[in-house]
Amino acid sequence: VVIYGCGSWTIKKAEHRRIGAFELLCWRRLLRVPWTARRSNQSILKEISPEYLLEGLMLKLKLQYSGHLMRRTDSLEKTLMLGKIEGKWRRG
Repeated sequence: VVIYGCGSWTIKKAEHRRIGAFELLCWRRLLRVPWTARRSNQSILKEISPEYLLEGLMLKLKLQYSGHLMRRTDSLEKTLMLGKIEGKWRRG
């Protein structure tokens, strides 16, 4: 549910921090570590040793989505990504 549709998101620096904080909050809840416990994020990640971090998974899904768009033959999204919009105004 957290990463639904993340292939088309534009993620800014503040959102990266929030996503990382949310992920560590979820890991702490799974380990039943109270928020008052003084444990570093590195120790939590070392104990869990996840295969993928949430941000890495989101990047993978974003790359898959862009590959899907590039394989389409005649689509507006592909035209926009390649910057081939025709118009009457010249660049400059």
